[in-house]
Amino acid sequence: MPSKALEVNIAYSRVDVTVDKRYEILQEVMGEYHGVRERLQTFLEEICHPYKNWKFIVKEAKGYALNYFHVLLTHPKGPEAARLYIDIFFQAIDSSREEKLRISASDNLLSFIQKVIKDAGTDLFRFLPVLDYAFGRIRHYPKKTFVLFVKSFYQLNRLGRSYSQAVPSGSGFTAINHLLIKYFRYTYDYWLEQVDPLVWFEKESGKAGLDKIFKPISHKHLKACQERLESIVRISDDRSKTILDQIVELPGYGQILTIYSEIPQELLNAGDDKAQGNHWKLLFLLRIMDTTGLSPIHEETLRDINRTLAWLIYHEDPLAVQQSLKKTCAILRRSTEKFPVTALNCILNIGRGVYKTEESELVEFFIDSVVSLGFQTPEIKGVGEDWQIRANPAHIQNIRTWIQLIEMNPKWSKKLLSSLIIHLSLSDVLIKDTDLFPRDITQLLNSDIGPVYNLVKQLTRLFPAYFNDIGAEGRLRDISTEIDEIYLRKDPLIHFLRKQSHVESSNQLIGLMEAVLNFWKTRNKENIRPFVPTDIYEQVETEGPNVDGVHKIVTHLFQAEGLSNVADLLNIEDDRFKTLMGEIPGISNLDFKKIELGITFYKLLYQKYHLEFTEINGYLAQLRSSGLPDPEKLEKALGEKNAGLKLELLLSYLEKLREIILSSE
Repeated sequence: MPSKALEVNIAYSRVDVTVDKRYEILQEVMGEYHGVRERLQTFLEEICHPYKNWKFIVKEAKGYALNYFHVLLTHPKGPEAARLYIDIFFQAIDSSREEKLRISASDNLLSFIQKVIKDAGTDLFRFLPVLDYAFGRIRHYPKKTFVLFVKSFYQLNRLGRSYSQAVPSGSGFTAINHLLIKYFRYTYDYWLEQVDPLVWFEKESGKAGLDKIFKPISHKHLKACQERLESIVRISDDRSKTILDQIVELPGYGQILTIYSEIPQELLNAGDDKAQGNHWKLLFLLRIMDTTGLSPIHEETLRDINRTLAWLIYHEDPLAVQQSLKKTCAILRRSTEKFPVTALNCILNIGRGVYKTEESELVEFFIDSVVSLGFQTPEIKGVGEDWQIRANPAHIQNIRTWIQLIEMNPKWSKKLLSSLIIHLSLSDVLIKDTDLFPRDITQLLNSDIGPVYNLVKQLTRLFPAYFNDIGAEGRLRDISTEIDEIYLRKDPLIHFLRKQSHVESSNQLIGLMEAVLNFWKTRNKENIRPFVPTDIYEQVETEGPNVDGVHKIVTHLFQAEGLSNVADLLNIEDDRFKTLMGEIPGISNLDFKKIELGITFYKLLYQKYHLEFTEINGYLAQLRSSGLPDPEKLEKALGEKNAGLKLELLLSYLEKLREIILSSE
């Protein structure tokens, strides 16, 4: 989902960018289309921006290259524009560190090449030098990058077949031939390095005689294909169409993937009965998951494992199911890194089947297996140029998966509960307001948690999700807006803080606010680096009107009160703060106001995301309208001076809350 904070502030945070002159060709080619000029300008500025948003660039390049190819086809400089789009895709592949984005760029590049070949018609000859250029660059990539094109949805051998059909015999075929020779060599070398699937299956299953099923991917067949390839290369002119026409008839990487994906169903059908067929099917599905080269079909394979194992759980005895679970979890352990969400969905669905058996030993075995798979931690890696937190998206999914498993039988899930508490305590938790996590807590509390009440209470305390408003509403919105407006939105750090709190709210805001306060205290920008995008970080100054006054104030607060860290600011009462402000000479009212609002904002964030004894009176006032039973009794207990009586009153009130939580009503 695109970041609304980025959209709101794009004009504010945009850096002045000069578009490189080589992209003027694109402006010239698209000149007649007045409706896209402004959007094209934004796209070109992003390409030339010092902090590029490659996801946006690849998406826009795809749109212009494919949707406006008819414009390139009729314009004299169309081939030059086509080469620029191709270079943009190559630049994304070379510059981005995100594997998904590099895959997207390589797929879109091949899609555009295919578009040129199929749609250029009689003008194709004008684009042949551009295509040869692209084929050459792809061929010269090292294996680590070349494999992106080998595994692409837009298969190179099919592209070669289209090229052969579209280009007349008298043209040069050297570039495409060299590319496809490398492609087929890579394909056969890779699969011949793997264990022969026929030999592997016979060993694992103890069943022979299924040669026909495995023949197309057996080493014997692939070796014959490899020899055929080298024979064609030896006797043919690499500039001729003849070599192209012959090698595209060989099975390519994509065809081998398709064959692998069809074999599990063939094994199911080949079994003497459905139970044997499903065991064979599961066995080969696990083999697919254990083969890196089959990654394009891993996600669908996980779903098939889920369905197959569900059948076995319902139809096999517990001991046989345990063996299947053991093998499955061994594969899932390796799959969670690349496909965490799919793997977690698989675990949840398997768990539903296991819990329904009501076999306590099988459930215990399953829970041990789930815990051994590990936990998806937040893995926060800063904030991207789209103003969104870079974190592990599977983190919240992992929490939800384990909670849903616990709900099925809380009494049997003590180990899973304890493990979740430990993981969240050690690795922290990241939950966005928009995750609507209070619903998950409610579902957990509505399950049969009586036997594990104390464990559930420990767990739920760790969730930063006990609030009514999503984003910054009420005082949070008022204060964040006021602190930004008093400096006319010219403090980039405070402006970013305001927009994050309004649109991208999460408990990570506490860390951001603490980093801001630390920066004001020390003037060290490194405090804020993990919490802001690069462009905002570069705009923040360590001296000047945005920091000089507040630095002096925060320094005085720490010295006067003997504070050791910014969290100690939470304990300074408003009256004491105003007294301390009066002791500092030569500070503007704006700086006083900025610090006052900043600390108040920090307290409100802390109150929103933490169940701590901070601003307790304000918090109790909010709870009056939330259905809390007898809030006057709680206020009386908290206000009691006698420690013994206070403890007795609080324990009595907690017991009443327990009865309500455990009630079936």
